This record gives sequence, C-alpha cells and structure tokens, in this order.
Amino acid sequence: MFTPRAGFHVLSGEAVMSRYRFGQERIAHCFCAVCGVKTHGETPDGVAVMVAALDLSPEVFAGLELIWFDGANDKFGEPPAITSYL
Repeated sequence: MFTPRAGFHVLSGEAVMSRYRFGQERIAHCFCAVCGVKTHGETPDGVAVMVAALDLSPEVFAGLELIWFDGANDKFGEPPAITSYL
C-alpha cells in the first residue's frame, strides 16, 4: 500500500526499527530489528507499507486492491506464475 508521507505515522516500535539503503539509496527499507519483519519503505514521494504489518480486519484486508510486481522476472504489473503462497 502506497501512501503520502503526511498520511503515515509509526504508532509503536520506533525504538526497535532499523533502516537500510542500497543501490541508489532512494528507498529507506524499514524493518523490526528484533524479528526482522519489513514494515515499510520510505521514499521522498511517500511510504510503501507492507499490508501484512497492519492490523486490518479480514473484510478490509480482502477489499484491498492488488498491484502485482513480478520483480524476479522483470514483469512489473503482472502476477507471478504461482500466487497460491502469496
């Protein structure tokens, strides 16, 4: 889920959050330093939130729009060949 920076606030866990950058260093990849789960990525344009890290009801979660990124095969906008595990 992508949201403008102004609409995103970390409610808890900031003290154990780590960030790393690689490549062009445009994205700050944020994750829990205790368990290693990636929570979000910060860019100058906004924040990409990992929806699995959110506390959503099943109804809200099921209603989210999916945008596929098959980055392993450079087929952005297309689903991977196998999606049963996603």
